[in-house]
Amino acid sequence: MSRPSFRTHLGRLYASKYLSWLRYARRLVADEADAEDAVQAAACDSLRADPDVKSEGHANAYMFAAIRSKAHRAGRKRRAKGTEGSSWTRRKAREPSTPSPAEIAIRLEEEEEARGLQQLAKQAIGSLPEELREVLLLLFIREPQMKLREVAEVQGISISAVHKRAARALDALRLITGRNGSDSVNENGKRSS
Repeated sequence: MSRPSFRTHLGRLYASKYLSWLRYARRLVADEADAEDAVQAAACDSLRADPDVKSEGHANAYMFAAIRSKAHRAGRKRRAKGTEGSSWTRRKAREPSTPSPAEIAIRLEEEEEARGLQQLAKQAIGSLPEELREVLLLLFIREPQMKLREVAEVQGISISAVHKRAARALDALRLITGRNGSDSVNENGKRSS
């Protein structure tokens, strides 16, 4: 007896998992249209590739990986064109008022300090290995934040592995930013005493 083809699995999954895939793609790219494009392009490319998968769960994990790839590609294209507003630099709308010169000076200093911290955080997160960076972004940074179970499903790993990757990512960030306490972290983000 032969296994069902990827095409068969994808047909069932598309009906039941489309919204989950779309939510995931929205977390990776800021634009809803790009998220929809990423899901559809991943499905089309996956159908063309027709990978050999063992189960519907494997097909689902394959689709998450394909969506991640398409979303990252869309993000790179946007950044290259310079059309993407950085989530690190978005500001809340300010209430209209006429601040005093002292208030303006204080605000400018605070904004300069915040930009420096944002740049440091962006560089630190960017320097993490991809598996750690992605867990960190999905759990703590991208809006809306995913639950551990969702991250585990997307990554195709156990919830325990998500915990470990998140801890390694946070430890690595502490090391990079100089706030690591007594533990140290190697270049792979693993703890060493």
